[in-house]
Amino acid sequence: KLTLKYAKSVNLWVCNSENTKNRIKKYYNQVAVIINPPVETKDYKYSQPSNYWLSVNRLVTHKRIDLQVEAFKKIPTEKLIIVGSYEEGVEQFESYKSYIEKIKPTNVEIVHWVDDKKLKDLYSNCKGFITTAHDEDFGMTVIEAMAAGKPVVAPMEGGYRETVTNKTGVLIDNINSEKIS
Repeated sequence: KLTLKYAKSVNLWVCNSENTKNRIKKYYNQVAVIINPPVETKDYKYSQPSNYWLSVNRLVTHKRIDLQVEAFKKIPTEKLIIVGSYEEGVEQFESYKSYIEKIKPTNVEIVHWVDDKKLKDLYSNCKGFITTAHDEDFGMTVIEAMAAGKPVVAPMEGGYRETVTNKTGVLIDNINSEKIS
């Protein structure tokens, strides 16, 4: 209720995607202007694919990384590198990170931090990019992957529906580990 009280004093609503614009309309009955987040696409380069798939996200439950891990258990000949950031000492991050590390098979590698150059190299050299985030606002990581010329596998929901096309990837309805593998 407090949010609704302060929402009445907003002069101009600005958001990052059509998905977020729809939420603002639904919950606040306001019209927002969309300004997509900036991604320096020119900084990403295509290289011949190496032997791994890539996933980049925070290690939180709504990113549904466990679906990726479960999928790669079923395809042991494929490798997945997860670049997963988290906040040390924060229970929700620590708990999910521990869970993911406990269930991951040997063909899944979790890297907790890489610098910008290494991240761009990972995008450049991967076979493709996988994301499973629930109702993502916009999804900058898929833009980065596509800028590197890599196909994207993502849920058919949220901001991904605005950016991933059948020429740049695959959107999966009701995504689960079976559909990923």
